[in-house]
Amino acid sequence: LRSMLLGKIGPDVVVVQNDPWNVRPYLRACGNVPVVGWIAVDGKNCRGAEMNGLSLAVFWTRFGEEQARLGGYAGRTAVVPLGVDLETYRPLDRRAVRERFRDLLFGPRFPVDGYIVGVVGRNQQRKRLDLAVAYFAEWVKSRGVDDAYLYLHVAPTGDDGYDLYQLPQYYGIANRVIVAEPNIGHGDSEARLNEVYNCFDVLLSTSQAEGWSLPTMEAMAAGVPCVVPDWAALGEWTGDAAHKVPCTTFACTPGNINVICGVPDRAATVAALDALYRQPSYRRELAEKALRLVARPEYRWPAIGAAFRGELEAALAVKGREPTPAEARQ
Repeated sequence: LRSMLLGKIGPDVVVVQNDPWNVRPYLRACGNVPVVGWIAVDGKNCRGAEMNGLSLAVFWTRFGEEQARLGGYAGRTAVVPLGVDLETYRPLDRRAVRERFRDLLFGPRFPVDGYIVGVVGRNQQRKRLDLAVAYFAEWVKSRGVDDAYLYLHVAPTGDDGYDLYQLPQYYGIANRVIVAEPNIGHGDSEARLNEVYNCFDVLLSTSQAEGWSLPTMEAMAAGVPCVVPDWAALGEWTGDAAHKVPCTTFACTPGNINVICGVPDRAATVAALDALYRQPSYRRELAEKALRLVARPEYRWPAIGAAFRGELEAALAVKGREPTPAEARQ
């Protein structure tokens, strides 16, 4: 199928967005057509050598670029970050949004006046939603917290990592967990997702590997303080605008992938949740820093598109062809 498309379209360059270990088949299929990789790197032991042959590898973070080099990638590189649309993701009136969710979605048991810890992501092994449930359970039990709830917004990707109904029962917090699962293939609109973020008092990530983590950036744009693992992308671009938890143990991604991932420390995560819960001023401080961070010009999609376009034009130049005037105006 790829060969048929190449023959039909006759592209000057092919852009592949994928993981490092999936690049080699594309290189074989594309033959002499230059290939640019837009590559997510979310941990150590990157299989960089499998990308050799790319005209250019564009990474989202310096961490990704460095790990690809350490893994044997010897070609040209660039770093272009991801971003967030501040017209879509923005602070709203939290209580008003919660009342709307109670009336339209969840009913009278929705904790309009509670303290909500939110998690947004796919239910796959890498996201470690099991840790979010376990760490939240330890926090509320060990610190005597009786008004906190865990809101799990599970992306509709069909992953089946953990039973998110049975696991809270095991930890004795079933009455404190809200699971929202949009329909596969439809999902929620971005405007609705912004409302979801605005229900949260804090966003928690216990993911063991992230190439960027758009939900973290979107939550920041909604004015929500974030607790994230100090690993890979989240250890880099969040700077001092999030509470970063050290990763004191590590996991190797199965399926012959072998990426070395960082597992956020249990005690440090519990301490972070408690610090944010008991210190409203700390929540406000992180939220303000987050809003300033995501407002930086390099995180606007037009700027990101322009930067990526520049790298594509450089890849075309490698082939000895300059963009036409019409292409340059697009």
